[in-house]
Amino acid sequence: MKAVQAVPAPYLVGVELNPGPKPGGKLSKEERWRIVFLSRNNGLSQRKIAKETKTTQATVCAVLEKYRKTQSVDDLPKTGRKKKISENEEEYIARQAKKGKKSTQLAREYGQRTGKTVHPTTVQRVLKRRHLAYLKIKTIPRLTEDHKARRVQYAHEMANANWKQVLFTDEKSFWLETTDTHAWQERGKRKTVKKSRWVKKLHVWGGIGYFYKTNLHCFEANMNAELYQSILRKNLPPDHAPDCPARYEEQWEFLQDNDPKHTAAGSIALLQNLASGRIHEHPPNSPDFNIIEDVWSYLDREIRGSSVKTIQGLKRKLKSLWRNIPWRLVRQSVNSMPVRLEECIARNGERTSY
Repeated sequence: MKAVQAVPAPYLVGVELNPGPKPGGKLSKEERWRIVFLSRNNGLSQRKIAKETKTTQATVCAVLEKYRKTQSVDDLPKTGRKKKISENEEEYIARQAKKGKKSTQLAREYGQRTGKTVHPTTVQRVLKRRHLAYLKIKTIPRLTEDHKARRVQYAHEMANANWKQVLFTDEKSFWLETTDTHAWQERGKRKTVKKSRWVKKLHVWGGIGYFYKTNLHCFEANMNAELYQSILRKNLPPDHAPDCPARYEEQWEFLQDNDPKHTAAGSIALLQNLASGRIHEHPPNSPDFNIIEDVWSYLDREIRGSSVKTIQGLKRKLKSLWRNIPWRLVRQSVNSMPVRLEECIARNGERTSY
């Protein structure tokens, strides 16, 4: 008998195949915050959000439920093999660690509470699983209710801004002896580093954006309004990237924070001359809305990994890093601006995760 070859049925005409979730399966952090923003501020249904973000309604529901419970969109700790310390105890230990307790104290209190002995290193592993790290406490300006309201207002007003036109500017200080202040260490074998009594530092000013970059201006004197104005005269207008479209070359807009030196009458008058009608207002205490902070962090990491010994060497290294900073890193930060604003609105003006 002659074998019959099976022929697959043709696709139905006019019926689109189910695209399923986005390629890669897992949403990025920015995409999750967008879901929260569309729900809380645009009032869209889960079905409409799924269509807008090109994902499934089940995924949208999961993201919103996670935000409702944790006020965050970060991944929750994953399950694994049975732990020595129970899940509830781990949560309690993490909460106590966030209040400033050390691993030795947490281990001792755990023993008193449960009658079981646990080593501080086990507590440290628990804290690492809970995405905690022993880092130097970072100080940031306190946000008042007025600050939060102004941040939310700014986020709404700038929702449709073209961030590719913005030149983000600020100053930063780099110390010659940049050493880590904390590290996990063995008892009796403390790490040591030799440090001078007077540590020299170098100040820099720069401006950078999606298509723009100024020279990196280095100085050692304390900044005042006169020095700031001198820096602006020397470094504006900015240069533009090789791939900058012609329509953007002269259309840069200037962003600075509200430091008194920046907002002095002479500084504003000069900026009105150099960038007339193109000065961005900026809410107070909002470094997370200035992407140049990401650039400073990049430079700081690179400097810490170098062997610079002199101020002149530090200056040469910083200028070299600034000239060669990858445009993709800068543009990634610029592209995050809409998400930062949406996150600020979703958090009612609180600091964003940037």
